[in-house]
Amino acid sequence: MLETIYNNFVNEMLPKIQEGLSITKDYFMDLFGRYIHYLIIMDSIKVGIGVLITIGIIPFLIKSIKNANKREWNDESFLFFGLACVITIIGVVTITCNIPNLIKDLYIPEIRVIEELKQYNQ
Repeated sequence: MLETIYNNFVNEMLPKIQEGLSITKDYFMDLFGRYIHYLIIMDSIKVGIGVLITIGIIPFLIKSIKNANKREWNDESFLFFGLACVITIIGVVTITCNIPNLIKDLYIPEIRVIEELKQYNQ
């Protein structure tokens, strides 16, 4: 699989960049490894941000729910509750969108690199 990626890279991508450019297999393997590390770090950061957003908004949701139980709803508390719900949804979506990519980065990095290359070739 890695040989196929290397051959596709050498035969399709390099001629587009510059004719006559040669790249060694060792350099490609080093570049591939560094790119996988980059993808792992970026996806981990995105999941971490999503977790922080989701966990950080929980006290505000609890406060809003306590106000709802006391029947002290006004425009400000309703807006506060709605904003907390939207932020929670953003955090959960961030987590759920990036966990599959992180798993691919860790266990089948070749597929993740192919997906990234296809994304930029379109």
